[in-house]
Amino acid sequence: METAHTQALQLPGFAGAWIDQSINPALHEPDPPETAWNDPTKLVLNVQVAGDPGAAEKSLRRWWGGALCVSEAVRTERELLRIQERVQDLPDVLSSGVSTEENRLTVQVAHDDGTLQEQLDEEYGEGVVVVESLLRPAS
Repeated sequence: METAHTQALQLPGFAGAWIDQSINPALHEPDPPETAWNDPTKLVLNVQVAGDPGAAEKSLRRWWGGALCVSEAVRTERELLRIQERVQDLPDVLSSGVSTEENRLTVQVAHDDGTLQEQLDEEYGEGVVVVESLLRPAS
């Protein structure tokens, strides 16, 4: 799995990768034994690419024979990281992070009255950067 993940990072249009256990029946038991968690036969390697998911899956199958989900993303990880570099220096930005599964960038600020969100929507497209305002009106 580690080799497949390393290969995924090299795919054209790589947008993200993560592992989940959604096919593990232990997740639905009230008190599963500790050994039930992280069973490698119950792990799913998820990979997103901005491009052809079929070609990416075919490439990754050389390295991983387990559960694999390859989906299409709009933006590459590299694109999101470039945007992150640009917005991190904006006034009042406290932190930022790429959300791989949602294929977007989240930016936290102390307060946004909507102006920053509008600016970022106009510059990068609606939903590409999501502004989270830590302070909100009391009413």
